[in-house]
Amino acid sequence: MYTLRSVLQTVVSDDLLSVDNLQVSLDSRKGPRVAILDGLTFVVGRGEFVSVMGPSGCGKSTLLNVLAGFQKPTAGTVVYRGAEIGGPSAERGVVFQSPALFPWLTSLGNAMFGPLARGVEKKQARAEALALLHEVGLSHATERHPYELSGGMKHRLALARTLANRPELLLMDEPFAALDAETRFGMQVLLLGLSERHKMTVIFVTHDIEEGLLLADRVLVLGGRPARVRKCIKVHAARPRDPDIVLTTEFVALRKQLRALMVELSDSGQGSI
Repeated sequence: MYTLRSVLQTVVSDDLLSVDNLQVSLDSRKGPRVAILDGLTFVVGRGEFVSVMGPSGCGKSTLLNVLAGFQKPTAGTVVYRGAEIGGPSAERGVVFQSPALFPWLTSLGNAMFGPLARGVEKKQARAEALALLHEVGLSHATERHPYELSGGMKHRLALARTLANRPELLLMDEPFAALDAETRFGMQVLLLGLSERHKMTVIFVTHDIEEGLLLADRVLVLGGRPARVRKCIKVHAARPRDPDIVLTTEFVALRKQLRALMVELSDSGQGSI
């Protein structure tokens, strides 16, 4: 039986990522620099799945860009595997809302691209790419180009292409937002299986409350101007995670609690510019 409850954030042992007093300010065309993130402090343990939620414009994507190494913090530290993040790395894979596939490459070519660029021998890269394409349900489409794939297939290919680099940390920025409900649910189930089989550490940005709770071990809720961590919700549910958990009384109550918090933050104008 599933039990779900909300608790204060606790330190996770065997930390993979540590964020301490993170601050990010950006230039503004209308005047002085604008503070987007201020005082974010949290840790992520190895193998943990963390959803990040908050009102539109509160800095969720900015946070992910910092963790990916695409953007430098204004102040504070972001430590990955004991060293400060200095730039992008294949160890920290990123999946965006748009699949952004290489249109001139087949599905197999897209999945092999990263390993080949890192110097992996072609035979090995091909074998690993084929295994991943099979795992995401694209064995029948290895020689198809992106324009020949459906929306859901493109997202599965984008996920396989990222996983081909064997990232220890997977950063996902609303990757299923543009999909229809049925395809989105299929992607959620796929991601649950992949993250549990491969023991991946995942930070997943989403606006969908049910999605965030279904997938995560913890939900970080951002809000404010500038944004801070307003609440950390722990999801106590067994893994492998049964998607039918969304039908339980405990899940419905937690979803209601999180929705009320999101409405409160939105109504108080706690999004950022």
